[in-house]
Amino acid sequence: MIWPADISKPAAGVLSLSLLLSLALLYAGFKLRADAQEEFAQLQRAQQHSAALLQQAQHEQSAIEQALARLGELQAQGIAGSAKRLQWMADMQQLRQSIALPDLDAELAAQEALQPKSAGSFRLLNSRMQIHAALLHELDLFTLLAHLHTRRDALVAARHCTLSPDPAPTASHAALRADCVFDWISLGTPEQSE
Repeated sequence: MIWPADISKPAAGVLSLSLLLSLALLYAGFKLRADAQEEFAQLQRAQQHSAALLQQAQHEQSAIEQALARLGELQAQGIAGSAKRLQWMADMQQLRQSIALPDLDAELAAQEALQPKSAGSFRLLNSRMQIHAALLHELDLFTLLAHLHTRRDALVAARHCTLSPDPAPTASHAALRADCVFDWISLGTPEQSE
């Protein structure tokens, strides 16, 4: 066994140097290991964040696809897109003939937005229609309301309707007058909103 007194100065220097070098390598190894663990933890956090963003994007994509499918359905029904105002007026005259009303006058007011304009978004649009009709009996009014309720190209909401005896019955035997106001609500696309 070698005692410190037996070690020569050059050998002691080499031993000290190798001991210092070993300690430095040991410290560098621990430091590299700690740095690698920290970098690994950062990469794991980044991966988890990316996975969360991917999941959110997939969820948003699914929601957008559902919204686009619903918009396509609404456009196919005629609710979204250009309001078919001329068709609505023609339908009113066909309705008059189909339920044999003595008289039916319809007036369609200018289209108005139901909500404030915001760039690039859809808006609900309203066309107010006043209907004055001569009726043979009350059931004619219910038939008219039922027809309007089943419209697929607009949401038709009755604002008010008054039924009164016809003040001047004609040869058509109209006994009643109906004066009604309806809102024909449709969905304007962003192009229409500009």
